[in-house]
Amino acid sequence: MKHAGFNIALVLIFITVSLGLLSGCGNKVEFEQFGGFSVKYLDNGCKEVTDGIGRKLLLAPWGYRVRGKYAKAYAKANIIRIPVKKVVVYSTYNAALIKVLGHVDSIDGVVTKKEDWYIPEIRKGIDRGRIVYLGQSTSIDYERLKRLKPDVVFTWDEGIVPKLEELSIPCVVTSTRIAKDLSAHINFIRFISAFYGDEQQAKAFAASQFEQIKKISARLRRAGKKPTVIWGDIYARKVQVEPGNSWAGQMVGDAGGDYLFRNLEGST
Repeated sequence: MKHAGFNIALVLIFITVSLGLLSGCGNKVEFEQFGGFSVKYLDNGCKEVTDGIGRKLLLAPWGYRVRGKYAKAYAKANIIRIPVKKVVVYSTYNAALIKVLGHVDSIDGVVTKKEDWYIPEIRKGIDRGRIVYLGQSTSIDYERLKRLKPDVVFTWDEGIVPKLEELSIPCVVTSTRIAKDLSAHINFIRFISAFYGDEQQAKAFAASQFEQIKKISARLRRAGKKPTVIWGDIYARKVQVEPGNSWAGQMVGDAGGDYLFRNLEGST
């Protein structure tokens, strides 16, 4: 009878553990959307990401042999090995997010001059020759870029996609044709984190930013003044403003301001 009781206990423990494991599988996140960007979690540690212009790329772990359905679905230039170790960034904002994730040392190439950087690690990297300045975005040194052999290029310029595909250099377009709202703007770090495998860290960071905005907004709502605000850039022949559906316009509203173009929707 003692053995029978022991066996029953083992069975109960097994059932409890099994149910726990099944429950965990049921809660597994398989797809996440951040504005115009998305991450779909596949098998074997692979992920499918959708960039800012709707291109689908495969993120595959180092050493994983891409074959079968994946080899048929993705061109060579659309397969990125993860976690990425060498990247080129066009946007200083993207570089800042990579630094938050703790991977600023993965940045090996930039298109912004040293004097325009505020990230000390990048300024030092350019000084020491570890980080390569590839030229302005309108005149990239593609030969130098090819020699650099980055795992991925994060770019806002969709015009370079055909050239990079020709060079078999994976790239991800990090801008969208429709303005990012505040949620998409802050959660964009979660998209970038998929390339490094730091999704939980990115999720916690985004949550902390939303919490800070909530606290600041609550304080500012008590202020009496409501200034009218315009947010944009002045160029030689035009003025480009952020539409009301952009994160910038929403931030003005959350700060208690009256955004002049709040009823304007469009691209950014």
